[in-house]
This record gives sequence, C-alpha cells and structure tokens, in this order.
Amino acid sequence: MARRPISTNSFNAVAANQTATLDLPVGDLTYHGVVLYYDTATSGGPSQANVESEISRVRVKVNGKTQVELTGAQLVAINTLYGRPFMFSADGAWLPIYFSPLGRKSRSAQGEDALAWGTADVATLQIEVDIGGATSPTLAARVLVDDIRRPMGPIVKFRPFVVPVSATGITTVTTFPRNDDYYALHCFSSVLDDVEVKVDQRELFKLTAAQIDYLLADHDFIVPISGLVPVIFNFSQRVADSLRMRRGDGRPSSEFRVDFNMNTATSFTVVAETVGLRD
Repeated sequence: MARRPISTNSFNAVAANQTATLDLPVGDLTYHGVVLYYDTATSGGPSQANVESEISRVRVKVNGKTQVELTGAQLVAINTLYGRPFMFSADGAWLPIYFSPLGRKSRSAQGEDALAWGTADVATLQIEVDIGGATSPTLAARVLVDDIRRPMGPIVKFRPFVVPVSATGITTVTTFPRNDDYYALHCFSSVLDDVEVKVDQRELFKLTAAQIDYLLADHDFIVPISGLVPVIFNFSQRVADSLRMRRGDGRPSSEFRVDFNMNTATSFTVVAETVGLRD
C-alpha cells in the first residue's frame, strides 16, 4: 500500500505560553511520521533560531504515555544528524518526526516499515507542543500513513536525561534504563571530550568526539553539529543493529555503564534513542 501524506485535525490551544494538542485517528492507519508546520510573527519569522527558542517541548503520546520527548532545538539537531536539515519558507518551518526512520534498513522485506506505528491496538495517539514566548504563533501538521490495520510493535523512542557533572574528568552513569535496546545516546554538550560504553564489563564503544564525527561522516550522517556529540550504536542504519540490553541467552544485562570525559564541569542533557515495545 502506498504511503499517503494527508492533513489532520487542527491543533487545540495554539498560543504563546500554551500547550497545543493534536489527537490523531487510530485503528485502521499505520503511521510513518508526522510533520509539524510552525509559523510565528516574531521578527525573523520561523527561522531556526526562533523555532528553537519558541518550541519548548514536543511530546508524542500513546495511550497517554510519552514515547517521544524533545525540545525544538533537540528535534532540529537530531533531524539534521539523520540527513534532514532545518527548512523554512514563507509558509513556515518544517519539523518532521519520523516513526519509521528514512534510510534505516532491515534484513527483511519490510525495511524501515518494520518500525512504523500501527494503531489497531491503540486507544489514543496525541501530539503535544509546548510553545514559549512567541508572537502570533500558528501550528499545523501533516501525517504520512498507510491504510494498513496492524498492532503497534517495536517503536523508536526518544527520552531526555540530565547528566549531573560536578568535576572535570570522568563522569560515570550507570542509571540509564535497561528495558529497551539503544540506537544512540545524543549528548547535548560542547565540553565532552570522549565517551566509553560498557555492557556487562565488555567495552562496546570508545571514541573521542572527533573520532565519532569521522565515523559518522563515513556512514553518511551530517556532522559535526554544534553542541551535539552523537554516540551512535546503529551507525550501520540497520533496524536490527542496536546496543542490546539482553545477553545472548535472553537474560537481562546486569550493567550498562557510560563514562563521559568532561573538560569542563558542566551538566548536560542526553537524549536516549531506544527501540522497544511502547511504554
């Protein structure tokens, strides 16, 4: 079935310092993504700077539980990393959220469709956008869907975590959740020198920030991006290639350790990109 880019219902409560909400139909549709169209009368219009300043937070909820949570700036940076740089025109800024990420390959015939969001077993699917200080903001959306009725299987989720940093040198985090597998840790810091990741004492990633950029450039990612150190475990862009949180025998991993080597004692946000069943 061909994908259809179609209109949606209107957002409710589109105004400065409000949370705009959009309820999407569920049941007979499978979603590949949603594109937000944002405009503002603030001087400069829907420029990247204005969008990043005025879109405080975007959330995608399934049955009332948040599966995707990003600031406007984080959404722009991650989209750019994956080959979709910020775009705007007189009609507004284009902010895509892809559920079945473009270019993510699968060894099955499904390709990236394996990660599309079926809604046959979903009661509600909602988009929330927190709008900060803005002048006469407007917000609309289009969705990319298939007319296929199927339940929601594994999906890609984005969750923010604050990493507190109290000194230069190594800051160790062992508290990232281990219920889903990891595609990436998007580290929003400009003072992070290198990252080492171990699962059950086994080294699985160890690169400097510069080496990360070289690796990703070789795999067609757009780098560098100012203020972002993307720790990508899925640089092959295959659906099945992730940092697994279970051992080969099916038992859960007992340790997930990330060492961040900081050149300045400045706390930062990590957006975890994971794959698993919806929360």
